[in-house]
Amino acid sequence: MPDINYPQNGEALQNNKQSLEQAYALLDAVSKGTNVLLAVIDTGYCYTYFNQNYQEEIKRLTGKDISLGMNMLEVFGHQPEQQKVILKEWGPALQGRNSNKVLEFGEPGLHRGVYTIIHTPIRDAAGNITGAGEVASDITQRKKIESEIAHLASFPEMNPNPVLELGQEGNVIYQNPTTKRLFPDLLTKGLNHPFLADIAPLLARLKNNTFGTLERDVNTGKDYYEQTITYVAESDSFRLYARNITERKKAQESLLKEKIFSETIIDSLPGIFFLFKNDGKFIQWNLNFERITGYSGQEFPTLTPADMVETGEKEMVSERIRQVFTTGRGSVEATLVSKNGKRTAFFFTGLRVRIDGESYIIGTGNDISERKRIEAELLETSDYLNNLLNYTNVPIIVWNPQFIITRVNPAFERLTGYAAADTIGKKLDMLFPKGKKSSSLKQIHRTLAGERFEVVEIPILRKDGGELIVLWNSANVLDNEGKSIIATIAQGVDITERKQAEDNILKLNATLEQHAAELEVANKEIEAFAYSVSHDLRAPLRSMEGFSQALLEDFGDVLNDEGKDYLKRIQGSAELMAQLIDDLLALSRITRTEMRQEEVNLSEMVESICASLKKTQPKPYINIVIAPGMQVQGDSKLLRIMLENLLGNAWKFTGKTDFPRIECGKAEINGKTTYFVRDNGVGYDMEYGGKLFTPFQRLHTEADFPGTGIGLASVQRIIHRHGGEVWAEGKTGKGATFYFTLE
Repeated sequence: MPDINYPQNGEALQNNKQSLEQAYALLDAVSKGTNVLLAVIDTGYCYTYFNQNYQEEIKRLTGKDISLGMNMLEVFGHQPEQQKVILKEWGPALQGRNSNKVLEFGEPGLHRGVYTIIHTPIRDAAGNITGAGEVASDITQRKKIESEIAHLASFPEMNPNPVLELGQEGNVIYQNPTTKRLFPDLLTKGLNHPFLADIAPLLARLKNNTFGTLERDVNTGKDYYEQTITYVAESDSFRLYARNITERKKAQESLLKEKIFSETIIDSLPGIFFLFKNDGKFIQWNLNFERITGYSGQEFPTLTPADMVETGEKEMVSERIRQVFTTGRGSVEATLVSKNGKRTAFFFTGLRVRIDGESYIIGTGNDISERKRIEAELLETSDYLNNLLNYTNVPIIVWNPQFIITRVNPAFERLTGYAAADTIGKKLDMLFPKGKKSSSLKQIHRTLAGERFEVVEIPILRKDGGELIVLWNSANVLDNEGKSIIATIAQGVDITERKQAEDNILKLNATLEQHAAELEVANKEIEAFAYSVSHDLRAPLRSMEGFSQALLEDFGDVLNDEGKDYLKRIQGSAELMAQLIDDLLALSRITRTEMRQEEVNLSEMVESICASLKKTQPKPYINIVIAPGMQVQGDSKLLRIMLENLLGNAWKFTGKTDFPRIECGKAEINGKTTYFVRDNGVGYDMEYGGKLFTPFQRLHTEADFPGTGIGLASVQRIIHRHGGEVWAEGKTGKGATFYFTLE
């Protein structure tokens, strides 16, 4: 068996080595279990392979030890006649023809034997002849027996092999004792016996002189027999001689299995396998190589390894091949380019071998694209982590189990004022203020037990002496086995300002609580005032109104017109004061009443309010336009008060217009849904628009348009309580539009 060493590069190569060694071990085992002689030569008659049986037989025949690479003609150099025989018998195979001969070999004074020899050409994938193979068997003993059998042929009774005489239809006329012993059921089964299976048509052809003597092999289920059948014209019968060839058949089957197994092993190798000589042309390859590259078996012999790699890598691969031919072995990473242009990263190894004095390279290749992808991802991840560490605004610090600082990022430098060189290699406690080191280290020491801390406040001393409060999170970095801590990484958030803000908030909360208490007192006072206004002020007003009316009724005939006018003015003022009290109370309730959110249909609400106004303040003609489907979320009672004020004003201020028109609708203003109430009444001067929503501020006289000046103030408070805004646009004599939004 050839002695081949393998480069120890990667698990896949070790698997290849084991597979090949197992294949050679099986070949040797098969050949040792038979008497078959196996040998392979190249076109220069140099041995490239032989099994142990062949090696030992040559030793017996010539007295010489043969080795791989030795020229066969040198083995028989002192026997010209034998050399002629070798050239004659091996020549046809090297020219592409099979041959099957029986030859006699042997040196004088040494063993001499008779052999059956089969020579077969060996071709590469392109069909070129690269050598020839020999399968031989020593039949010296068999020939001796056949000679004896031939001598005994005239004495069938004494022949140790089966002898039969058959009739025209294949019926048994005679069988010798050996036949009876081996096949006791032959007469009963006749042509149904496996020994005579399918013989009848052959006998007919033999009698018709299709061929003179017929030979065939039969399988009886237990043994193989070689049968020789001759037609005997004198007796018009057939003579059948047989001999047991079971051992030969088994040897042939073993050789076939050995060949199939070897080819299967090579084709089943992981990755790719190839063989090429020093001209770079491929001689042998596995099917996986064809599948991966897409090149056919006819194309491979025209290609070299450099033809199958990336253009920029061709020179590198060629140089590495030259190194392998020089040093004996090597490896390279290159991009394999398939026929359709697909590119795959491969790791190739090569081993130089000598065959017939020429150098060859046996190579393997394994797909490393997944490994390269992982390496790229790891590199990308490493770059990402470094960038993340360097460019994040979060301060990060790393220390080892001895609490020595090993790394800080720029954000940490900015936080503490220390440069990396000031901290790396120093004890961690340098960062803690005096008086707080012990408590801080106590928390950090817990990480040695595998703990991690989250949102832990640890004070940090800046280089300039300032003290910061930092909120830290930590995690431990473990070794490959996941058992020992090799580092701790922590990230922090400066919460100094937040803590100060929290203190301020606490102070503010205390102030707000005080203000809330004061507000509660004020609210109670307001409630008391409202009660007083509602009850205590109404009584005098009612007295003024009642006594004025009494004077008019009881003493009206005494008073002149001027006196009566005075009393009527007193009554009007009392009524106005009562209305003011009602409006003030309503405004107070709007501010303090609890809101209830619900679905409100503004369109229906406007229709209802307008219907009421038509009944209480009828007009001969008014055009009212209401946009349909105005649905909002809000307090229906407050929204009704708001619309009653807006629509009431529109109704009032269109009182002197010939063709009054009031419109209620919605529009998109600055990206928000906005509702409006528009009229074509007296309008107002925009210069004084700032007074519109101020309580008791009026833009028109009481004589022209009566009112208290509270309505629009109520509208504004209701809109603000709904999270919206209200504003107005108008022009004297051209009407006014009031816009409002609701959140």
